[in-house]
Amino acid sequence: MNEKDLDSMLENLLRKPDPYIDDRGFTDKVLKALPSRPVTLRMRVFILSFCAIVASITAVALTPISVINHYYNLFSTFIMNLYSHDTTGALNNIHIGTIPVAGIAVALLLVWGAVIVVRSR
Repeated sequence: MNEKDLDSMLENLLRKPDPYIDDRGFTDKVLKALPSRPVTLRMRVFILSFCAIVASITAVALTPISVINHYYNLFSTFIMNLYSHDTTGALNNIHIGTIPVAGIAVALLLVWGAVIVVRSR
């Protein structure tokens, strides 16, 4: 078979309305040999949420009560000043960097996981 015959044969095959070229079951064998997905999306969300909860409980358990009370007071004062219309400038005395961000991050992580589970259904 010369090059022109091969080119015309391939051109005819590619111009047919059915673009499938018979591969004698090769594609099916390859797809069957592929490993299945080891972890589903729901399992990933569950594992991520579980680890976040365990990390939060561990962090709280290892933190002295005085530190927890200090940050709770700072946070509650910050929230109260946000909703008060006090013009004395009390809000300026609280630095936003002192607010514990880890709890907020974990809460957002759990909300994100719940959104993914709901969207995957």
